[in-house]
Amino acid sequence: TLDGAAIVSGAQLRLWQLDLGEHVLIVTATDGAGNETARRVAFTVTTSVTDLNALIDRFRAEGRLSKGAAAALRSQLAEVEAALAAGDTDGAVRSLEQFLTLARIQVKDRPVRTLLERDGRALIAALEA
Repeated sequence: TLDGAAIVSGAQLRLWQLDLGEHVLIVTATDGAGNETARRVAFTVTTSVTDLNALIDRFRAEGRLSKGAAAALRSQLAEVEAALAAGDTDGAVRSLEQFLTLARIQVKDRPVRTLLERDGRALIAALEA
């Protein structure tokens, strides 16, 4: 189970599709004699500028993000990285806010836009904390 919901054996989990935050995976195995054992694994899903770039690459490769939108979003994330490298947290936040604006305007696929906005807002919150 993942967070109490059943998972089909052998199913692939895409961590980027999970909510940010803590999760619990419980794996149960039963042998031929009926003996059962379970393992509980707690993990946390986070995000980063690197993760956002990887998502942009994934969605571009899947055809869910236009070439122009992907380039504009990557360029904006490069500004975030530059600001962070310079120790300019306020500049990084401003650049992330511009990233969110670009996502709202240029990303037509609603689930992709929602995910990019979620991660961008999470990064802003972490920088402002």
